[in-house]
Amino acid sequence: MKVLLLSEFHGTWIEQEISILKELHNYVTYIYVPPKYDYIPFFGGFWRIIIFFKKAFASAHASDVIFCWWAFSAAFVAICLGKLFKKPVIINAVGVETEWDLSIDLGISRHRAYRSVVHWVLRNSKKVISISQYISRNVKKIAGFSPSVVYEGIDTEKFTPIKYSRSKDRMILTVATLSKANCVRKGYDTLLKAMNMVLKEISDVKLVIVGEKKDGYPFLKKLAENLGINDSVIFKGKVSEKELIKMYQRCNVFIEDSRQEGFPTVVVEAMACGRPVISSTIPSVKEVIKDYNEGILVPPNNSSELAMAIMKVLNDDDLAKKLSQNARSRAMCFSKEARKKKLQNILNKICLQSFIEN
Repeated sequence: MKVLLLSEFHGTWIEQEISILKELHNYVTYIYVPPKYDYIPFFGGFWRIIIFFKKAFASAHASDVIFCWWAFSAAFVAICLGKLFKKPVIINAVGVETEWDLSIDLGISRHRAYRSVVHWVLRNSKKVISISQYISRNVKKIAGFSPSVVYEGIDTEKFTPIKYSRSKDRMILTVATLSKANCVRKGYDTLLKAMNMVLKEISDVKLVIVGEKKDGYPFLKKLAENLGINDSVIFKGKVSEKELIKMYQRCNVFIEDSRQEGFPTVVVEAMACGRPVISSTIPSVKEVIKDYNEGILVPPNNSSELAMAIMKVLNDDDLAKKLSQNARSRAMCFSKEARKKKLQNILNKICLQSFIEN
């Protein structure tokens, strides 16, 4: 089967999707257009669509199915090419394109014109899937139907536990690209304030923040200095997957105090490595974690409750052990293999229907 894969953004999740599609014996053509012109209102998005059309035209004609991540500009191109060449289109709804959270200025769909595009794309695809029940509910608000849920798959053979050994300084780990928008969405100001409270009770602990240092980094660096915790906060920058896995495996607790997630990928990666997790009580996280079973859940934007949860895990070895064991077991429900099986069934059904119709 020839699959044309289009994507708004590029990342490890896309690389894994290509790997899954190839393991299912598909020939994959991947097209990604960087958001080079997106800083230009309206025109930037229009120019991106033109480039997608130009790059994808020939491949769409030769493909059996068009598969698109995110239901916006690339998906608009996918639907148009699908109609032109009578090819089935699968849309993977991921998150930001189905959101309209004004409190954190999040989501393409908060703009009425963009929401109309997303609605048209979702309604005209052959199949829509979503990466969580939460995103499925968002899609229903926009398009009037609930798509199938196919969770992001974690490679549980790569992300795996090791025998834990305590180091001199205990490590609190968090992972995200440090853009301004991401720092707000991930609640990093709350985390740094919580870290300030923790250090007053537990001195042998470091907060390690992994992620590319973009325009949100200066703000976080300044906040750490103002709080007087600069020596206890380490900004590692972008690291390799191999190094990241080692850090997951060796951290004492992983934190994701996010205000929004389509699916909490890094949370599940940490869980797969058998580490205790503290995250927020947002809907997608609650699909993954039961409070005090696989992790601890705290309300977002609440530094005192976050600090108390961190200290509980650091001071209670039995609790940390219980959370670690349960976390690994739960992470297996969101494995790469589970996603692969569901995608295989969807692709087979779509192509069979397309063959019958044509």
